[in-house]
Amino acid sequence: MSGPLRVAIVGAGASGTLLAIHLLRQRAAPVAISLIERSGVFGRGVAYGATNPDHTLNVPAHLMGGVDQGDADGFVRWSTPAAAGDELARLRLAYPARGAYGDYLQHLLHRARADSAAANRCDLLAAEAVRVEPIASQAGAPAFRVQFADAPALEADRVVLCLGNLPPPRLGAQDAARVIEDPWLPGAFDVACAAARVVIVGSGLSMVDAVLDLERAGFSGTIVALSRHGCLPVADAPVVPYPDFLAPGLAHLGIREVTRALRAEIRTAAARGIGWHSVIEAFRVHAGAIWIDLDERNRRRFLRHLRSPWLVVRHRLPPRHMRTLQAMIGAGRLQVRAARFLGVEDVTSGCIVRIMPRGAIRAETLAMDFLINCTGPQTDFRRVRMPLLASLIETGQVRPDAYGLGLAVNDDLAAIGADGKRTEGLFVVGSHTRGRFWEVTAVPHIRRQVEDLTGHLVGGSGYC
Repeated sequence: MSGPLRVAIVGAGASGTLLAIHLLRQRAAPVAISLIERSGVFGRGVAYGATNPDHTLNVPAHLMGGVDQGDADGFVRWSTPAAAGDELARLRLAYPARGAYGDYLQHLLHRARADSAAANRCDLLAAEAVRVEPIASQAGAPAFRVQFADAPALEADRVVLCLGNLPPPRLGAQDAARVIEDPWLPGAFDVACAAARVVIVGSGLSMVDAVLDLERAGFSGTIVALSRHGCLPVADAPVVPYPDFLAPGLAHLGIREVTRALRAEIRTAAARGIGWHSVIEAFRVHAGAIWIDLDERNRRRFLRHLRSPWLVVRHRLPPRHMRTLQAMIGAGRLQVRAARFLGVEDVTSGCIVRIMPRGAIRAETLAMDFLINCTGPQTDFRRVRMPLLASLIETGQVRPDAYGLGLAVNDDLAAIGADGKRTEGLFVVGSHTRGRFWEVTAVPHIRRQVEDLTGHLVGGSGYC
């Protein structure tokens, strides 16, 4: 191949930005990157684009790391360069605003573009990609034409989908004025903050964000949060190093055996005065490998029975946010109910929400002012309404995975097409590879993926 490798990265949240940074910093081969972001805001995405300072990381700062896997305190040192000793130790355990990590990613991208080798470059393109077409190349290698809704097409040798969190599945009708379908849209709660009664579908971290946004906007009414299990997130707590306790090959026995071993170890730790948080952290490093080793039947059993409990203990809440929720519950301003959402009727003065409480035989209705959709990002790509994804699925270049968790990929992140074969030159990074790897949502996991993919793209004597 003559000239630099042309890489089109679709999506400039954490995964797309980190991939661009690593490609710019490598010296193995020249690259010409097009970093494409339809919002026009690079280096943030949904997670780190939060403007509310109460939207904090849900892990201590030191667990975010830096640009490389070995740079454990990169973010902490950048945010407070002069910190040392006790002050540095305190900052490592703090839960800074998610927007601050977005600032850090933007800083890293700016510096990588400025410091990159002359042969490497990264162009930022504020546009929405709507179609990726394979085209013939003179050397017979894969090549693509990326078409946009609002910009001229470009050609690339490799395309990487870094799409990040998608809006949640819709709950109401297309024109429901009293239903807030996307809680991450800027200004989503400007009207609802003056309401007296709000119902939120979902009781996880997205619900917590919505409550904090409402409170910051001056909301003084009452909130009912609905979920099938009626569980709040659990508060994070300091962890201590805990020994590896899993027997090799345990996952081959089945999800029940893995769960029993984990629960038994939590009891053992409790008898020694060690909290379950430490056991979960010791277990978590194996979660991805366990998922990969599970057979089809056990994977589906896990998703059906244990996915929600695992996500509760895996994605925890900063302690101060838990205190806020408990205070609101104590004051009668927040109620968390175990109930299944059945539907909503949008009316002039509010909305009528139909629910089926857990254990009940009859449905109930709630008369509320607004309904907020906090069910979490859409992951079933058969239902995603996005022109680019619809086109990729229609043309058979990608296919949804078997579990409704994202897109099918192989071990080197190459997209798998409708024919079951890899689509040469097309890759997927980040949370939408969960069906293959499961543990891929945290920054350390994404960083590992982009490091591996960077080596794959530019490694060896030629391009892969």
